[in-house]
Amino acid sequence: TVKALLETLEIVRALVALDSRMRVTLAPTPPLIVTVPVLVLTDGAVLEQSLDIMRWALERHDAEAWLPAGETSRQDAWALIALNDGEFKHHLDRYKYPHRYGLTDGVAHRAQASDLLETLQRRLAANAYLS
Repeated sequence: TVKALLETLEIVRALVALDSRMRVTLAPTPPLIVTVPVLVLTDGAVLEQSLDIMRWALERHDAEAWLPAGETSRQDAWALIALNDGEFKHHLDRYKYPHRYGLTDGVAHRAQASDLLETLQRRLAANAYLS
């Protein structure tokens, strides 16, 4: 279970304002400037992205079978997550907050995000699930 996996980890929790960064010291690693989330592995490797942490945890213990069974399906699922977390979020952020990116409006990015959503919609029209 997830509880069993968490019991094997040393967890350091800190309250962080999302618009700021903090310095975290985790022996034996040097201080890191991080935003949440961060996972420091026993070999000293540092996973700084949510997707990397999810992948690390699920590849070690997937008690609820969140990952698809076949390797091809599994790669497809990770590709969908990466598309959503990467390209879709890129366009969504620029549509919602064009001033942050030096844009007068985000209309073009809205159209590109919409195209990505249409791709997902076509998949759901053919199957009950995306993966």
